[in-house]
Amino acid sequence: MKSILLVPNFHQEIDLKILHRLAEAFNRKGFSSEVSLYPIRENNNFRNTSSYSSVYNIKPKDIYKNIKYDIVLEINRARSKYLPKKTVHLGWFQDLSPRDSEKIANINKKSIVYLYGSQKFFGVHNLNSDKFKTLLAGYEKSKEKEISQNNLYDYNLLGYLSPIWELLGSRDKMTAVNKMINGKQSLVGAFCRETIRRPSFFFDWFLEKRVTNIEKFYNTKYFQQILKLFQNSYKALSGSLDMPSNIIIDNYLQKEIFGFIFTEYPRYKDRITIFNILQKLSNKFNGVVAGRHWKNYYPDSSIVSNQILDEGITFFKSACTIHNNTHGLGLHPRVFEAYQSGSFILHHTTPHKGEEGSLEKDLEPDYHFGIYSENTLKDKIEFWSKNHEKRVQGITEARKILSDKHSWDNRASQIIQDIKNL
Repeated sequence: MKSILLVPNFHQEIDLKILHRLAEAFNRKGFSSEVSLYPIRENNNFRNTSSYSSVYNIKPKDIYKNIKYDIVLEINRARSKYLPKKTVHLGWFQDLSPRDSEKIANINKKSIVYLYGSQKFFGVHNLNSDKFKTLLAGYEKSKEKEISQNNLYDYNLLGYLSPIWELLGSRDKMTAVNKMINGKQSLVGAFCRETIRRPSFFFDWFLEKRVTNIEKFYNTKYFQQILKLFQNSYKALSGSLDMPSNIIIDNYLQKEIFGFIFTEYPRYKDRITIFNILQKLSNKFNGVVAGRHWKNYYPDSSIVSNQILDEGITFFKSACTIHNNTHGLGLHPRVFEAYQSGSFILHHTTPHKGEEGSLEKDLEPDYHFGIYSENTLKDKIEFWSKNHEKRVQGITEARKILSDKHSWDNRASQIIQDIKNL
């Protein structure tokens, strides 16, 4: 019997939920599966979050060295050099910077890099690596709820607001922007100041522990240069996160800064664009926006919840669920759960319509789900929130398709076969 450890990106409900579902599918196929409550090491972009190493004060390398499982699956983590060579490593990425992809592609023969969608979503299709494979989340027919006829909300927008401004130490966005513009520092100067403040930083750096807190470098010229480049180049709700070609990266610190902005700024811009539209509709529709950071920035907004809502319950209470993804991925865990709960998906367009991970790969737009743009979101909410019978028909048929093609058992079988082919 093979054993597998499933490790989340963060200690949060959505990661743990999907990993438990996948573990159950592995168990049904004769594997011994366990889900870790915490990631083994922090996410590079969020160093202040809990990890197994921080909670139990154990160095990540010591954890990896002593892992006894045959297989380790980690969300948004590449293989650690300390993991035993015989252990199969599966890195499951929802966010992957093209700058990181070449390094990740050159992994050993006991590793696979899974992406939430096809390589085209992530801009890595030119690498021609057989180590990159698509692994979507799973649909669970047993969790389907009866579609509500009396919804509390016309729509919901759930998901955290990226802390791109939170780094600046201010809840006021304009103050934060002014602070950024007026206080430029050199990257070398910021590095030296951080070393003086925390001498171990210098040694950690050259020992490749890489414990950089990006917020220590937000006020550098380089951070501002890259942020401005993305502000000018990324089109909100485009469904295509392309890397600007005119970026020069000389060292690891620049790479860390780039990786953070590449991942977090477009997500912030998408959600703020949607939120600004919803704010104007607050008197016409009954909706809710919830997730980490929202209330910090918009404490007086009538549509922002003062708590992080249970996704399944909120989906059940909502006629429509507004989904966005900077890569254009439609078959996201949140989308599967919304369908299971009986909520109709509204999703923006993407140029990767026929790719694995796109809603349009298996479902029909404006029938199984509503497709919107910045200019049409208001009309789509109005139409689909008021047409209960059309929503029921679309959700019911979408459920059949998703249940047949995207079950968790399908995902476990795919992984097992991929491992056999290593």
